[in-house]
Amino acid sequence: MVNRNRKMIFTALSTALVVTMLLVSSTVYAQSAEPKTAGDKKVEVIKG
Repeated sequence: MVNRNRKMIFTALSTALVVTMLLVSSTVYAQSAEPKTAGDKKVEVIKG
């Protein structure tokens, strides 16, 4: 029983990690796809 529960917890954590990575990568891609938002702010911060 303990082994089965550990495997389920590991699977749940792995799934959560993959989903989080997908969400983060899609968010970053969406931000970089928009012109003159994230890129310009970063440039301004570096210059300032």
